[in-house]
Amino acid sequence: MAIRGMRDHEENADAVFIVAMEVGSRWPLWSNRVRVGVPHLVTIVQHSDQTVASLVSRVLKLVASTQAKSRRVGTLVIACNERSDRNALIARAQMVKAAYGAMSSGGQVLLTADETVAESSRKVMGILAASLAESAPDPEIQVELSFGAASSGVFPASAEVAKDPPDVAKTRSG
Repeated sequence: MAIRGMRDHEENADAVFIVAMEVGSRWPLWSNRVRVGVPHLVTIVQHSDQTVASLVSRVLKLVASTQAKSRRVGTLVIACNERSDRNALIARAQMVKAAYGAMSSGGQVLLTADETVAESSRKVMGILAASLAESAPDPEIQVELSFGAASSGVFPASAEVAKDPPDVAKTRSG
């Protein structure tokens, strides 16, 4: 999986790398490597007492804050749980479409889930990913779907977690 955050640091100087984690999802281990090349990484976690609408709201506020600071979303990762119901799919699509508005050419969206996700959920997520790729406003924006062992239930202590949308200017650097 080629994550663009690992490319040239200068290219990503104004880009924000967002990881949105649904309750029950697993931390994408490969994102630990990405942090080295990404000046602004923000993780938003849906806690067990929060609705998916709350997660969407927080991601949308972060995207708006990013745009207000004349920055762009370079990559949006949605760490998905097993859900493949209508509300979960709508929520994922809303987060992606908001990110599209803040992406410049070459942005990236990655939907990722654990290898244990049921085949029926994988199919539905695949249809969603294809639909989102088709609706991308720029053909240079990539939408990818990943399932696999590249996830861990261990959330790294060094990751920045945003309970509320942060001031993007205050996000941890490199």
